[in-house]
Amino acid sequence: MNLKERHKISTKEAYELGKYIGRLHKLTKNFSMHRRGQDFRSFESLLRKNEWRIKKSPQRAKRVIGFIREIHSSFKIPSNQPKAVCHIEFTPEHVRFKKQKLIKVIDWDEVCRDFMINDLGTTMVAGLKNGKINFSVLKAILKGYESQRKMTSWEKEHLFEAISFGISKFVIWGLDEDMTWNRSSVRSTEALMRLGKDRFNESLEL
Repeated sequence: MNLKERHKISTKEAYELGKYIGRLHKLTKNFSMHRRGQDFRSFESLLRKNEWRIKKSPQRAKRVIGFIREIHSSFKIPSNQPKAVCHIEFTPEHVRFKKQKLIKVIDWDEVCRDFMINDLGTTMVAGLKNGKINFSVLKAILKGYESQRKMTSWEKEHLFEAISFGISKFVIWGLDEDMTWNRSSVRSTEALMRLGKDRFNESLEL
C-alpha cells in the first residue's frame, strides 16, 4: 500500500495521531529497553557539538537557539513522571492515514525509553506550520491522547515546554545541514517565542 507522506492534517487525523501515541505509551509503560535513541539529553550534546556553526549564524537564528537553550536548561522533568517506549518522531510525516484513520507507523530507528511528555511534545509539533500555531489541531491531539492515557497534572502544566522541546529537535537536527537550518522549524519556534507560555495555555484552555 503506497500512501503518501503528509505534512498537514485535519483535526480528525490529529485526534488519531494523539490517540495512537497515547496507546503506545499506555501499552509500553512497563516495558524495559536497554537501547537509547536520541532522548532529551542527546540534543544538549548536539547543541554543544555545533557551537561553531551557531557562532557563524545570523542574529535571528541565534535568538532561536537562545530560546532553545533556555527551554533545555529550565525543563527539568521530575523522576516520578511516567516513562514508556517513545517513538521520538511520532509526527504526520511518519504515519500513514487512510480515510482519516491512522493505519501505519514508520521510522522506528530512534525508539527508546524516555519520559512520555517528551514524545507527546514532538507529536504536538503537528500543530506548528509555516510560523503559525493551529490550536484546533493541538486540542485534537491532546483529546486523542487522553482517550488512551490521562496526563498527570505536571504534564498538563508543562505542555508549552514539551512542544518547545519538540520543535527544537528539528532546529538542532538542521544544524548539521551545512548551515542551511530548518527554516520551517525556526519560524515555528519563533511563533512559540512570541506567544509565550501563559497565552499558549490560555489558547489551549488549560
